[in-house]
Amino acid sequence: MVFNYYLPIVLFTYPLPIYLILMAKKIQDIYLFEGMDSDFITKLIDNSRTERIPAGQAIIEQGESSDNYAYVIEEGSAKVDINGQEINTLEEGDVFGEIALITHEPRTATVTTLTEVKVLKINKKLLQDVLNTLPNGERLKSMIRDRITMNLQKVNHISM
Repeated sequence: MVFNYYLPIVLFTYPLPIYLILMAKKIQDIYLFEGMDSDFITKLIDNSRTERIPAGQAIIEQGESSDNYAYVIEEGSAKVDINGQEINTLEEGDVFGEIALITHEPRTATVTTLTEVKVLKINKKLLQDVLNTLPNGERLKSMIRDRITMNLQKVNHISM
């Protein structure tokens, strides 16, 4: 089931702050977590942390070892560079660094904030732990792995 179907129930059943409900909706709309059930999204948010990063700061740098985090932009914007060439701008709801969730490969791009950015940091171990506690965790792992693999293929195509 998709989180959208649970939203009215959550509003009346759980005394969650409205910002958590809105964040859950945003997370569920991200390509990586699209279609994931409400248990997964709730556990992911409960166990992740947010961080504010000032404008002009690199969050991740191409070639660096992974810090085992993926990031979701909650507020602000950032640019993505591969081999010094700007290839994309990231805004609210965009995810980056997700390749670190399944590989130990060095970072494939540099992401630098254009404005102050608020990010949700998703730890690789946390994601795996959350997936391991859910009854359909193996299926979700496979879906996430497939999505990340597709994204990695796109990145490799751009950097060539």
